Amino acid sequence: MRNNLMSNAIESQLDSIFRTQLHSFFQNCSRDQWKAIILNTLCNVGQQFGFQVFSSKNLCPQADCDAWIYDQHWRLVNQYNPLVRLPLVMQIETIQDENVLLQERITQSVLKLAQSRADVRLLVLECSNAEKTMHYIYNILEQFENSQAGDRYVFALWDFDIPWNSNSMQVLFHHK
Repeated sequence: MRNNLMSNAIESQLDSIFRTQLHSFFQNCSRDQWKAIILNTLCNVGQQFGFQVFSSKNLCPQADCDAWIYDQHWRLVNQYNPLVRLPLVMQIETIQDENVLLQERITQSVLKLAQSRADVRLLVLECSNAEKTMHYIYNILEQFENSQAGDRYVFALWDFDIPWNSNSMQVLFHHK
């Protein structure tokens, strides 16, 4: 796949960020702060890689531009083209309580990521029963006929069925 070294570096950073760096934030802050913490942390990473970052300016003031299509995306640009490549697109679904619309929201986020031609697609998700949720997500992705060799997904999941004080972020990789 084109940009494989950069994609590997991005995935490695995401794994480290969600398993270690953000873990303490998730245990010590309220859920309504999660999205801002995630957006700001990943905005800094994207900018360190040299990409323009598009994210909600209300939640992530240091973003280069406001969100466009995704909760956040990183964009490679040059002097001739405002969109050379999308190194990362991200959707975040944080659910305050178990919500009957959770499956619909997950579906919409997965479909949005599936249609993207980004190098790495990231879904950050609070869910009930992570194993069942991932089975549902993988089924959607396997049914998508436009999947291509080299498609890369990262799933960072917080299972709210696990007691808060013993929980940790699960980071899963799905490559076509």
